[in-house]
Amino acid sequence: MKWFQLESDMPHDPKIRAVTRALGPAGLGGLTALWCHVAKHGSYPGRAVNRFHQPLALDELADASLLPGDQFQRLVDICLETGHFEREAWQRCRGIWIPAMERRADRYTRRHLTPTQQHLGLDT
Repeated sequence: MKWFQLESDMPHDPKIRAVTRALGPAGLGGLTALWCHVAKHGSYPGRAVNRFHQPLALDELADASLLPGDQFQRLVDICLETGHFEREAWQRCRGIWIPAMERRADRYTRRHLTPTQQHLGLDT
């Protein structure tokens, strides 16, 4: 997935507000940079995993966020607490999965690709 969509009310979402309250504008920027990295390098929509379903390295994700290590960890903690990141995936394998990004990709695919394109995997 080489794209994702931001909606104009994104900064007002309670999950995003929690990040901004704790980390300020840098937290919002770090989260957005992380979303970009997951969209570009994750092999499945909304999932920071490679094509073998193995999680991308946390060091790589921390670097992608542009946040210092302690702030990246706080970002992850907040996103887990609010449900922005899937807690089960984190507990199981330290994987960052973003259900909202996955849902939006699914909706986009249903709206814009034909069934044949979807079957051929042209949605990634």
